Amino acid sequence: MTVPTCSLIAIRRRTPERPAGSIRAAGGQVAGAPCYTAARPPAPSPPVRAPGPPRETTTVSVLDDIVADQIRTDLPEVASGDTVRVALKVVEGNRERIQVFEGTIMRLRGGGVGRSITVRALRSGVGVERTFKINSPRIERIEVVRHGVARRAQLYFLRKRIGKAASLRERRT
Repeated sequence: MTVPTCSLIAIRRRTPERPAGSIRAAGGQVAGAPCYTAARPPAPSPPVRAPGPPRETTTVSVLDDIVADQIRTDLPEVASGDTVRVALKVVEGNRERIQVFEGTIMRLRGGGVGRSITVRALRSGVGVERTFKINSPRIERIEVVRHGVARRAQLYFLRKRIGKAASLRERRT
């Protein structure tokens, strides 16, 4: 039985173990040496699937309709750096009241129904961050107090700032 020898290719790269222009086989073997890569059996082909029924687009459109119903349109457009006043419903025992949280929007995340904002406020010299789902039924309203200038999407640098340094310039309109 004869073992096939590897085909030759010219390697032009210079490496420490071989000078430039030396002849090596395809797998890094010496030219004319037995080539064991050729003795491997061929890889099995993937199974062929039978064509199934055509996909229904009605389920996707039904889901899109449900999602479209849950997205709120009564809220203002907000961006990172805006100072907002978020009024949300809080349940305490058997009572429900409105709690207002005012601060700077640090980041906006996601899109569609799962969109959320993180608002940062200073309370007694301590930074407090709260994340709100914008389309949540618990949110009564969102008011934009002022539009701030932000050149980033996430304003994490505000965490290191205290007092007046933590405020952003107001955007000119």
